[in-house]
Amino acid sequence: MLTPSTGFIALLVGALILVGMVEVFAPLLVGTVIPSTSVTRQAASMATALITGLLFLALLLYLRCDEILAVTVALVHLYLDFYMSLIATAQLLALTLLLVFFLGRSQQRPWVEPRPLWLWLLFLGLTFFPALRGAINLDDALFYYPNIIVGSFLFFWLGLNTARNLKSLWLILEFLAAVGALIAVHTIVIALTGKFLLGTSLHDPFLKSVSNFTLGDTGVQRVGGFFIDPNWNGTFFAFVLFIPLGLYAHSRSWLARLLYLGEALVIGPALLFTFSGGAWVAACCGLVFFLLFVDSWGLRLQILLSIFLVSLILILFFSDQLQLLFAHLTGQGELSLRLGAWETALNVIMAYPLTGVGFGLSIYMQDSAPYRSPLQYVPLAHPHDSYLEFGAMGGLPVLAAFLSLLICYLWKAWCTWRLCDQRQRALLAGGLAAVGALCINSISINGWTLPPLACFGWLMLGLLSSPLLLASLASHSATRDAPVSLHE
Repeated sequence: MLTPSTGFIALLVGALILVGMVEVFAPLLVGTVIPSTSVTRQAASMATALITGLLFLALLLYLRCDEILAVTVALVHLYLDFYMSLIATAQLLALTLLLVFFLGRSQQRPWVEPRPLWLWLLFLGLTFFPALRGAINLDDALFYYPNIIVGSFLFFWLGLNTARNLKSLWLILEFLAAVGALIAVHTIVIALTGKFLLGTSLHDPFLKSVSNFTLGDTGVQRVGGFFIDPNWNGTFFAFVLFIPLGLYAHSRSWLARLLYLGEALVIGPALLFTFSGGAWVAACCGLVFFLLFVDSWGLRLQILLSIFLVSLILILFFSDQLQLLFAHLTGQGELSLRLGAWETALNVIMAYPLTGVGFGLSIYMQDSAPYRSPLQYVPLAHPHDSYLEFGAMGGLPVLAAFLSLLICYLWKAWCTWRLCDQRQRALLAGGLAAVGALCINSISINGWTLPPLACFGWLMLGLLSSPLLLASLASHSATRDAPVSLHE
């Protein structure tokens, strides 16, 4: 059983590591946007905030709120690691939580390892040397292997050990839906008022270089929020949209259903304000997946009516935004540039089929230049397709290993879904549709190869394919189907 001393020791180790990271990285990160005379003071405040956060996490550990902890780690990865550029805070937290789970393993809190482990080790090994070859600067060295490769493994493992039963899965999906709705509200506030809550000036130079993602001469800005780029923000909303829909289909309380429907109604307009065509295509495909996995014609009809309600609201109140979205999708050069990026990546794969050019944005922009398609009229740091990105940067063996992992755990999640009854299948349908939407969206943008999106995706796959969840469902099914003795 998990004891307070175990949690305290693990969190103390994590705190020492994180404070050390702040001492090293805070002056580098903050010194670029604030005068050097205030760097020490700012670094001290960042350290104080991190220590306060660690105390909060220690309280959650003591109270055994594992579901909240898993979602908190994902939020830390989005806000601190990605948006605030603190690099690997969430990975250290995830590793600390896994250590606590391992030391506190018991019959009530079992422990599992990723299976097949050899496939993960193969993926980690195959990506190591391309990551070294592509690390021509510190940013590229820290972006791919620690964040995307190792981070995916840790977040997946965290999901495996969090979804111990159907109640744990339901709780974490509730927290994820609430987080998605809050980020959606934040996006809508930015779109309507221009005010960015908890913002930073770290990304101002990049945003100025892309004219703040303004749509042509309209003056309307696409909202990236904490994901910076509106395409990434839209991918997140296409992913998270189906989680409250799954909770809606699973719930029997009309009050709870109204709450989940409200969350979906907030996420829909937020997705619109990103003006991301790829995210909308992914959301439509995810809806098809969701309706297939719900496994109830009555629920399918209710969901379709809910989608009709969302569409009606968008048409009545956001008609201008819909017209801008359509104009953006059909704009000159939009589709051709994306096709050119894919063609360039295919040319790079044919030139470096086994090794790739190396995992790094800088090295890809440099080495892909001789193979650039005429349709790609500007240099790009990645192919805008996660699958082609793995193939062009890591080589075809890396792409094969990644696809094998993805297919393996989608199959395991589907096996778990098959074991559920109709109501339980509705809950899992939301998660499966979310992962399906991310897979589709990763064709048009780097979904599986962007740290925060990969974090949410692999965490969800870990939850859905957890052997603990499968064992719990199998035990419940065996108990339910067991013959009842006449003497009982």
